[in-house]
Amino acid sequence: MDIDFFAGIARTGTVLGADAGMSPQEVQRYLGDDPWDTERDDELSWDYGLVEFFWDIKGSRFEVNLGRTTEQVPFSALAARVSLVPQEDRTYLQPTSGVVVHVRDGLVDLIVSTRGGRGGLDIPGERVPVVNAHPGFFADIVETGTVLGVDADLDPSVVRRILGDFEYDNDNGESFWWGYDIVEIFWHRRASGHGVIGSHYSVQTHRLNARNRPLLFADLEAELTRRGVSLTPLPSKPLFEEYQEYWQPESRMALTVHLPCGEVERIGSDYRQDHSQPDWGDHRAIYRSMKELVSFSPAARLRWIAKHKPAEYAWSWWMRRIRTITWRATTTDAVRNREKWVDFGYWALEQCPSLDVPAAMTAQAVAEYTANLEDAQPEMRRLPADTVVRTCLAQITGKMDRTDKSLITAASLHRHAVTDPVLLAALDSWIARRTDIPSASMPRL
Repeated sequence: MDIDFFAGIARTGTVLGADAGMSPQEVQRYLGDDPWDTERDDELSWDYGLVEFFWDIKGSRFEVNLGRTTEQVPFSALAARVSLVPQEDRTYLQPTSGVVVHVRDGLVDLIVSTRGGRGGLDIPGERVPVVNAHPGFFADIVETGTVLGVDADLDPSVVRRILGDFEYDNDNGESFWWGYDIVEIFWHRRASGHGVIGSHYSVQTHRLNARNRPLLFADLEAELTRRGVSLTPLPSKPLFEEYQEYWQPESRMALTVHLPCGEVERIGSDYRQDHSQPDWGDHRAIYRSMKELVSFSPAARLRWIAKHKPAEYAWSWWMRRIRTITWRATTTDAVRNREKWVDFGYWALEQCPSLDVPAAMTAQAVAEYTANLEDAQPEMRRLPADTVVRTCLAQITGKMDRTDKSLITAASLHRHAVTDPVLLAALDSWIARRTDIPSASMPRL
């Protein structure tokens, strides 16, 4: 971006003609009528991306925040164009306009107007220039799978403690979500009444366009590459050729890019998918084969598995079939011989070791299946809570990676039914460690 743009702000105390002495209606005349507006207590703010105007009982001001962009403005270059006087607090004052310049590591970080202003200058300007969003905050999300430590598997009470009260919400009875700026977190209520199950969260980066500061995929990818975080492109979907999806396997995050403009449309959690595995075929064909297999004897089922399992990724192939079996066992639709499907689900999970399914994945699947039975088919036979929880805790490594977090979450679904006090204490210890996340505030994006 042209250094003269910032020099003009410091010299005149205006942004394309708008200054801090203007009313919101006057600012609209210069900068446009579609800012991202926020009203808190006695303060109103209008966010145009790079520039934000504030009005409160003390007056008004504007801030130009260069920390929001990848653009770098050397202070030496600005000082060569504008007279700036050093202050005791290590800022620099432009004595005529009253603008204060904040500097960090030799770069201009923030330009702040004096309160009140002079009522505006007749300097015509069409719009505040588009400033691309800084990728750092979003790279943290892709790398860690969390937003400031919060992810989709935490209880709402924990999320509220960390991020505070939500700004907006939606509730349809069976599920609900909370919104924190462009971040939305979703939960399902358990039919059994035992709390909620986390679904996913989405970062609606497409909304940054309204703030005149889109997130470019090129910037995000460069930052992730610098950190050593890889992205895997996924096959395009019919009718969505203008969009490209990417997958981060360690954090299990997915993002969508709008190819014509190169902007990131959305970043979201996808903990229950593994896009690195093959596509194991049409779900209807899988269901038909499992519908046949459910009536086989255990020996005949094993022969069927030996005949049909692939040479590679047999564990993934089998887990795909387990999802179909357990869905059929727990669906609220009418199912003939449901008891057979329920038993078939546990039998299928018992075969996981022989098909090289990771033990942690098996433990999580058993816990989730058992919880789904409790919610949807409580009269059906299911494993005791102590057995399920003990198996999950045995697989936790203490790394607190996505696998550990998922195991703790799956075990927590059965906390209300644990009878062994020692086991309950162990589970609570892991839950406490899992939720030991400091309070945070969403940054202005």
